Amino acid sequence: MEQHASAAAAADYERGTEMAREGRHEEAVELLARVAANDASNAEAHRLCGVSLNELRRHEEAIRHFEAALEASPDMPSAINEKGHALSRLNRHEEAIECFERAIELGLDTHAVHDNRGYSLSKLGRHREALGSFALAIERDGTHAGTYNRRGYSLSVLGRQEEAIASFERAISIDEAHAGAHSNLGHALSRLGRHEEAITCFDRAIEISPRHSGTFNNRGHALSILGRHSEAIESFDRAIALGSSHAGTLNNKGHALSKVGRYEEALECYEAALEKRPRHSGILNNRGFALSRLGRHEEALECYDAAIAVGTPHPGTLNNKGRSLSRLDRHEEAIACYDAALAAAPGHHQAQANKAHALSRLDRHEEAVACYDAAIQSGPRDAGSHNGRAHSLLRLGRPEEAVESYRRTLEVRPDDYVAHNNLARALAGLGRSEEAAHHAARAAELDPTRGA
Repeated sequence: MEQHASAAAAADYERGTEMAREGRHEEAVELLARVAANDASNAEAHRLCGVSLNELRRHEEAIRHFEAALEASPDMPSAINEKGHALSRLNRHEEAIECFERAIELGLDTHAVHDNRGYSLSKLGRHREALGSFALAIERDGTHAGTYNRRGYSLSVLGRQEEAIASFERAISIDEAHAGAHSNLGHALSRLGRHEEAITCFDRAIEISPRHSGTFNNRGHALSILGRHSEAIESFDRAIALGSSHAGTLNNKGHALSKVGRYEEALECYEAALEKRPRHSGILNNRGFALSRLGRHEEALECYDAAIAVGTPHPGTLNNKGRSLSRLDRHEEAIACYDAALAAAPGHHQAQANKAHALSRLDRHEEAVACYDAAIQSGPRDAGSHNGRAHSLLRLGRPEEAVESYRRTLEVRPDDYVAHNNLARALAGLGRSEEAAHHAARAAELDPTRGA
């Protein structure tokens, strides 16, 4: 009987290992678990059973089998490595790294153990250390696309985009159908401002793996930067439909909706995003901006104040707060915001221009002209600054200079009927009636209310 049982166990073991090799892991687990149950000292049966359980994503059960293998054979490096792999899949990366390092200490020097260690290190944000492990993995076996993809990701996080791109391209050369490498390549290209190329990569990744929400989100972001906001919204909607409820995706969609003037819908996105990340200064700022565009400046100010309270105020948020204060005729407070924005970012063009406008509203025209000059230096094609400067110059009794500023406005915006009208008035005041009549006629032609 004992001899018969032994033969049956051997047959189960052989058949189980065969099933595992063929990828028939459910059957392999049934057979190998039976072998291990009948002989707790069979470390290899426990290990192989754990490997198949890992493949089935039954990681907790896999860990129990690896631990049983290690109870029978404490210094079995392959079981320690596989246990680490299971732990990493459960996001228990600190414990996983301990396993990988113990396996290496015991002499395991395979591609897998170094690659696994690199993956867990990267998940903990320890990307420089991860790169060392990926380098060792590639030295052992440089034919794995996944390793190059993971290496590229760590390089990208460290800001080494050109090297990251080379790594992603190497992954694709090994496995052209590696969707993750195409998607990550797109992200790295986008980080370098190469958004058209990035979109091509995202499209290829989607072609290979059409249900990955992150790729649609990244594609939408690139489209939005290119000003293709309607297409971006479609991409964000696909990401959300695929289950992405990340605050970042909702915020990105809100931003694109704002860009096409759909502020009420944008608010819905920002509010959903804030349910997930209530103290995210960027989302609070964006919600404030949408509210301001709807004329709801008091509510906008609450958002900007909440964003500022989170940490170091962003110059853009300070500028936006100043704009809402100006809209509420609280110009002194607005100027304080613009000054704070300029202290944080001295070259902030919009804050300089907005400060000039606020000064003008307070009849502080000498100061306004100085601010407009600074704004024009950083943004010479800002028609609003040229126009505002002209207005302040007129108030200061400097009509010749005002005329020149109105002309600069029209160089940038030749169909600006308000600028034509203002220029006509300035010219008339100088007695240049023929020129004034020309610009008055042009203003009348362009006036959108004409004939209404």
